[in-house]
Amino acid sequence: MGLLDFLFGRKKQATEIPRLTPKEVAPVATAFAGTPAMDWIECVRCSTRNPLTATNCRSCGRFLGEEDIEFTRSRLESQVAEPHFQSLKQKGDIDALFKLVQHGSTSVQELAILALRDIGTPHALELLLELLQGNVTWIRLWAADAIREIARAKPVDLGKVRDGCLLVLNDNDQYVREHALKLLAQVDSQAALDALHLALSDPEWLVRQCAVVALGELKDPRSLLPLLKAAEDADRSVQLNAIRSLGKLRTPQAIPVIVRALGFDDDYRIAACEALAELDGHPVVDPLLSLIVQDSSAYRRVSQKALMALGATRDLRALPAILDALGKTDVEWRMHAVKALARGRFPDPRALQALLTALKDSIWVIRRDAAEALGEIGNPEMLDELKVALKEEEKVDPKTPGRDSVIAKLREAIAKLEQQPKS
Repeated sequence: MGLLDFLFGRKKQATEIPRLTPKEVAPVATAFAGTPAMDWIECVRCSTRNPLTATNCRSCGRFLGEEDIEFTRSRLESQVAEPHFQSLKQKGDIDALFKLVQHGSTSVQELAILALRDIGTPHALELLLELLQGNVTWIRLWAADAIREIARAKPVDLGKVRDGCLLVLNDNDQYVREHALKLLAQVDSQAALDALHLALSDPEWLVRQCAVVALGELKDPRSLLPLLKAAEDADRSVQLNAIRSLGKLRTPQAIPVIVRALGFDDDYRIAACEALAELDGHPVVDPLLSLIVQDSSAYRRVSQKALMALGATRDLRALPAILDALGKTDVEWRMHAVKALARGRFPDPRALQALLTALKDSIWVIRRDAAEALGEIGNPEMLDELKVALKEEEKVDPKTPGRDSVIAKLREAIAKLEQQPKS
């Protein structure tokens, strides 16, 4: 089936999953015969184990009802059945796993689909595609996720996966449509582009949101006009994600719409800053500088996102605000400032000196990011300073959190600078 079938609404008949015979269900029934009796109830929200007599969770106070009982029973069944599924997986008994999906317990269904995912053969993939066409929502969503993992890990028949996705893009279930769009975007960008553009008119906001996010990941310039239209969507979440995706297209034509969002509320400002941070050398400096209100806790998230967007400008007018943030006592400000300097790769001596100072910061994440930034900037004059920092870091107690990550980034930066041509 191709895109025309999708466009004209032709749908494949849902696959009937064969039910287990008594002989096939015996091993599972035997396994569940050993399921221990429930002597506690596990809270769905916080996973706290509570006495059977409890009416509310002792940790979060949530009322314990049928959902929590089923959750606890499912967890117990999974623990008991796990060895059986491991055995089927080792044997590669794909057909038995496929039939076990029809078992009444959701824990068994999930374990069987995960086992099919781990086997990942062409036959397992075909059966997962059949499950995607089924009638039970959670089975179809698990199947879609399993197919995505297989396609990410190994070569697959992209044509079959694409056709399987196209078959369910007209499905009545919005969650199935959403998962199918994600899968299609991963395996076939051209087919996905057409389908995603159509999905921007889907009646469900969740599907439209999935479409704008996927279009941002594809980064195809042909999505500019559809995304500009999506930025005017009736749903707020769709608008915000469309703004972010416009930034990922990295085209100057999107800047006016993104900048307009800076004048709305904080959620729109954050989305706009994230979009501008994707655009190398964009000219938006003054509006971003006006967002750096560092003494206001209400503006903190906006201001810190604005720092990253200022880094992307690579404009020296942005440097004083970033350096000022790096001098703050607040750890979050220093972390964002270091990342902004890395994003901007400012060749200015003030930026380089600030990053060298950050190599001595008491917070290991800042030292790590500073090392990475110096490696990205690529100034060979920093080589000796990085080597000194590496020796100092190696003296730190090996059990100290973050030490190994900092050392790894320092070594990477040194290797990059040593490859630079000597002047």
